[in-house]
Amino acid sequence: MKFVIAKESLEKAVNNICRVINNKNALPILGDIRFMCKKLYPLVQVMGSDSEVWLKYDLLPATEPSEDGEFCVDAGLLQKALKNLTEQPLEIVVQQGGEYQNMAINHQTGHTIIPVENADEYPMPISIDIDNLPCLGVEVDT
Repeated sequence: MKFVIAKESLEKAVNNICRVINNKNALPILGDIRFMCKKLYPLVQVMGSDSEVWLKYDLLPATEPSEDGEFCVDAGLLQKALKNLTEQPLEIVVQQGGEYQNMAINHQTGHTIIPVENADEYPMPISIDIDNLPCLGVEVDT
């Protein structure tokens, strides 16, 4: 999977999501940021959680993702990698399925490689259907 995204928009999303993520989690994967890429829209969605609070950003990439996919990246490693880069387009290349799974961030001065994890174990928030919630009516005397 490959796409290009502005460093500024990705860094802003990552920094805000890192505020939600706890240093000590019951599930180690909650220390990661989940990426969901959709070729059809095109859209890159990044999400983080402490299992109670969820924060999600929808980012519009400069180029559409080459395929649909999901993966998780350690939030601290990604935040540090983005911190030292100047504002520029970043080419993100994710290699999954082999012995080694990683995300390469290609930029003007080189590249940074960060290991990725399978997103299947990342817990997702429960969807609430507002239309089917029980309703409590209160009569008010006027």
